[in-house]
Amino acid sequence: MPEEIVKFLARRIHTSVRQLEEALTRIATYTGKLTTEVVKSLLRDILKQERRRSLSIAGVQYLVAKRFDIPVADLTRKRRSGSSAFPSEHNLYPFD
Repeated sequence: MPEEIVKFLARRIHTSVRQLEEALTRIATYTGKLTTEVVKSLLRDILKQERRRSLSIAGVQYLVAKRFDIPVADLTRKRRSGSSAFPSEHNLYPFD
């Protein structure tokens, strides 16, 4: 597999080993000349899912602060007022 394709996959698929495995399987079954454009076409749905799944700590903090209408700084302070205690806990376990 060309090095440019490997680097492309490494940059674009980084949240799920299953997604990477599926991508590699699709690429392995392709019989034509591999280019980055061909790979983008083959993996269009996987790449779209990867964009949606990308989460960062700052992103979660922003969403929690927005949901509870408090500043992001209130979530990261050592001492929390009553209005930011629950959102801070929610920030620690956003998917429970």
